This record gives sequence, structure tokens and C-alpha cells, in this order.
Amino acid sequence: MSKTIFNFWLDTTLLVLFLALAAVSVITQFVFPPPANAKGWLLWGATFGQWMSVQFGILCVFGLAILLHVMMHWSWVCGVISTKLLRSKTRMDDGIQTIVGVGLLIVLLHIVGAVVFAAWITIERPDQSSARIQPHPIHQTIARDI
Repeated sequence: MSKTIFNFWLDTTLLVLFLALAAVSVITQFVFPPPANAKGWLLWGATFGQWMSVQFGILCVFGLAILLHVMMHWSWVCGVISTKLLRSKTRMDDGIQTIVGVGLLIVLLHIVGAVVFAAWITIERPDQSSARIQPHPIHQTIARDI
């Protein structure tokens, strides 16, 4: 398969994933009642929680497809940055481009991880003495292991 055909199908896949993510997001935001009131509601046999899981799954596949898209165009991205933005007369060598790309990916994943970790350690639980709310299963597992 040629690079052009691969890019065409990758871009088509990105479009389909984006539209699916948009549709599921609109459904969870506007069709279902607010999450606190969505217990028992079903849409096409699926609960609010199942729709949220579908949304997260689509988001993960969409993110991987975007990553693949950027990887396929990484030489072009590096060329534009070095020649157009930095006004350099020479382009980066392929090895340097790879190191920069992997380094950037590591930094971005660490930023996302730090945000998720900050959210996880600062989330406020409701008063469980007056409410019948079960703690999140991951918190139960970690608390049990500590």
C-alpha cells in the first residue's frame, strides 16, 4: 500500500472516529439526564455508564490514530518548525527528529499523567456516614493494598 493511500485511509478513520466521538458526547451530555439522575435510564439497551465507556474507548482509539497521523507527518512537522518558525537554513537529521519526537511524547504523557494523578489525590469524597455512596473501586483496591 502506498503512503498516499495509507494517509487517505488514516484521515478517513480520523474523521469517522471524530464524528463517533462527537455523537456519543452529545448523547451523554444532552440525551441522558445529569449523571446523578441517570440511574436506570437506557438508550438502545445501554446505560449511561456504558455510553461513557464507549465514549472513552472511542477517545482512546482516536488519540492513537492522531498519534499515528503525527508520526506519519513528523518529518514535515520538523521541517516546518526548523525552516519556517526557527528560520534555520538546515533541517534536522532523521535521528534528531526521532529523539525530539520521542522526547516530546514522553513530556506530553507525563503532563497528562500528572494532571490525572493530581485529580486522583485531590478528589473530595462525599460524607459517607450520611450517604450510601460506595467509594470508587480503584480507591478500595489501593486502600486495601496499603
